[in-house]
Amino acid sequence: MKHTEVPNEISNLRDRNQLEHGDKIIYATIRRYMNKETRDCFPSISTIAIKLECSKTKVMSAIKRLLDTALLEKHIDGRKNHYYFPMTEFDKHFEMFTDEFLDLDLPLNVKEYYMDIQPFLYGKETGTGKCSFSNAELARRTG
Repeated sequence: MKHTEVPNEISNLRDRNQLEHGDKIIYATIRRYMNKETRDCFPSISTIAIKLECSKTKVMSAIKRLLDTALLEKHIDGRKNHYYFPMTEFDKHFEMFTDEFLDLDLPLNVKEYYMDIQPFLYGKETGTGKCSFSNAELARRTG
């Protein structure tokens, strides 16, 4: 089963208003196309927007913020976007999400909520995650 690694730091960047809600799932969608050896990929804006059922404008805005935070680099090869994921200290602490999860037919905000609570779950090795935080505490921690 293929997994996509998403750094936990993305939530902290959103807390500091460097990223917005929705940017994490867009990051994960781009990263799922990444070549693990070269750390680059070539998905089009249209491909990402179609995969997530969102507008191209939302995707382009998220990519701009991801570039500004150095989580992503972009090069233009002719008319194609070439994305590169630089190795950073953020790569040390991450959560993994399966393609099966990323392909679920859920609204972006719901999918991203599940991604946000993942680091706070325990018992994941059994296949069932449990959380000991109240709804209010979880909301505070996930923004």
